[in-house]
Amino acid sequence: MKSEWQWLGCALVALTLSGCGASTDASNATATASATVTLAATPTVTPTPTPTPTPTPTITTPAGVADFTSINFAALANYATPVLPAYYDATVTALDNTPAGNAITDRIATLGRVLFYDPRLSTNNTKSCASCHQQGFGFDDPARFSVGVTGAAFTTAHAMRLGNIRYYRPGSMFWNKRAASVEAQASGPITNSIELGWDSAAGGVPALIAKMQATSYYPDLFTFAFGDATISENRIQQAVAQFERAMVSTSSRWDTAYAAVFSATAPNRNVNVTLPGFTDQENRGRQ
Repeated sequence: MKSEWQWLGCALVALTLSGCGASTDASNATATASATVTLAATPTVTPTPTPTPTPTPTITTPAGVADFTSINFAALANYATPVLPAYYDATVTALDNTPAGNAITDRIATLGRVLFYDPRLSTNNTKSCASCHQQGFGFDDPARFSVGVTGAAFTTAHAMRLGNIRYYRPGSMFWNKRAASVEAQASGPITNSIELGWDSAAGGVPALIAKMQATSYYPDLFTFAFGDATISENRIQQAVAQFERAMVSTSSRWDTAYAAVFSATAPNRNVNVTLPGFTDQENRGRQ
């Protein structure tokens, strides 16, 4: 017969063992009864679900466009938020003539870029905005007058330089300021009989729009820029104006030289000081 100390020892370890070698069924039953313990259930922690990441939309070249441009539509130029030199400070940006309803976006400005360089916007596919406003000359024409759409007639005024027109107040365009805004200016060359040729005799802007709708690429480009394929004079104006306002000079000889002397606290921000790298004649010409 086991001593009381032996029996107590069996009872204490009964939570782990099913018995402790008792010689009778009664002893086994007693030990088993002593071992019956109800433990509180441990609550199951529900894991926090991992949020499904929002997929980045894939931008592809519009279907009808690939054969007509080398623009990378998956990596558009940064027209909306360019990094500008320090001298484009509040003094300059206060002159911004961008209207609230036509803030620059990369997509619409890209459409404007295509419109600006496309000779199909002329009646005979020979001239574009870029024909008279040449990028290599500050979006100007080195000639006094520009050759028109017929190849025989010339414009009656020198093509205006487009660089930095965004920072011109009040924003009226043309030498005689007849267009109230950059947007309104965009229609002028289109309807001029000498420039792009869409005067009333050629059917005006409606005839140009019909021509654009018949292309394989403009419906897709307008959908890319505006969300649907509608082509209108207002949308043409918006797109061309956005691209033209994006023509901000940052790397010309003047920009490079002025960046070296610019001081926001200096009189007139050092605009009139001698610029490094400029000849004496060039510096005198700036005075």
